[in-house]
Amino acid sequence: MRSRFDAHKDEKDSRKSKLLLMEGVKELWVNRQDEPLIHMGQPPSFAYGRDPKQRDVALDIEWTHQERYQYPYYFEKRDNRKKEVLEQWYKITGSWTRPFDKKNVRGD
Repeated sequence: MRSRFDAHKDEKDSRKSKLLLMEGVKELWVNRQDEPLIHMGQPPSFAYGRDPKQRDVALDIEWTHQERYQYPYYFEKRDNRKKEVLEQWYKITGSWTRPFDKKNVRGD
């Protein structure tokens, strides 16, 4: 295909150049790959527009102590926030185990 292009690169006749162009396009279409390679992030793929969710546990499990020491402020804040969340959760679950007031129970 390249040799034919080089042979006709200085073609003056517009009809002949259009005909050569159409033949080249047809040849490209016939010789195309049947299943083109589509990467995950490209629009026709199944994963386009989906952002992978990072598990919070990954920071606890997969990060070594040396890696955690590189970001001391972040992990200190993160540990404090985890403690706050757990305290709030224990307050909520603690209210589930409290006995009911006699005033609020109907059917006595």
